[in-house]
Amino acid sequence: MDTYFKRLTVIRFFMLFLIFYIIAGVSGAYISENITNSVYINLVNILFYIILYILIVRVPLSKVDRKKIHYNPKEDKLKPLLLISPFFILNLSSVIYIQILNLIDSSLVDRYLDSPNLTSNLEIYEDPVKIAIFFLVIVVMAPIVEELVFRGVLFNLLNKSIKTLPAMILSSLFFGVLHSKTFIPTAIIGFLICFIYQKTGNIKYSIMAHMFNNLIAFVMPLLTGNIIPNETMLLYTGIIVIILDIFFAFYVIKYLKDNKEYFKINSPLKRMNIYTEAL
Repeated sequence: MDTYFKRLTVIRFFMLFLIFYIIAGVSGAYISENITNSVYINLVNILFYIILYILIVRVPLSKVDRKKIHYNPKEDKLKPLLLISPFFILNLSSVIYIQILNLIDSSLVDRYLDSPNLTSNLEIYEDPVKIAIFFLVIVVMAPIVEELVFRGVLFNLLNKSIKTLPAMILSSLFFGVLHSKTFIPTAIIGFLICFIYQKTGNIKYSIMAHMFNNLIAFVMPLLTGNIIPNETMLLYTGIIVIILDIFFAFYVIKYLKDNKEYFKINSPLKRMNIYTEAL
């Protein structure tokens, strides 16, 4: 019998998330009409992440559940390359996704490129205060809260009712859906980060992978816009990134294939629960 998340069911999870979505949606609509200062907007985003944490993690989970999510069983070591791979997989999948959108309808590409989830659309790089606040939101708050919610809670929760691979897929799809216009690429890296958590049994590794992905995505516009001196260097940088994208694509596919048994074994909290019961 699964003894974790006794006060939380899948239905209750989505009800709580719906409450958060309504709060964020109504507040976001008001803010977009009345507040233009991006600093204030992102201070509100920090508040939204705190509310999400309270609604999904702090309130419905017991103290023991929260400790279990943070538990470090040191099950399997993870190769460092896998921790930095999500960014390159995201980059490659985004390029492919854009090409597919272009074949369907070129206007879909414009909608994708206008997504607020893309750091290249952030007008922050001339103001140190804005840079600091956006860094806090994108590189710190988002990875920590989203990993606790989508991998720590949702993935483990789904695995109580369905098999591991479907639980990984569904939690990753929901993660992608909430990122709206970047749905498919985000769902793909969500699945990869979920695998990192599944293999190590340690939420810290998935947070680290998520942070690295967001850090590079955060730095790239600054690098290409202000630091790389000319178009030639920019071209070389682009070529290097493409080569790395392809390398990591093959690396990740091989790694997943070599460790495919993790698609069948229980999620970290479920296998921890079974181990505890066996003692």
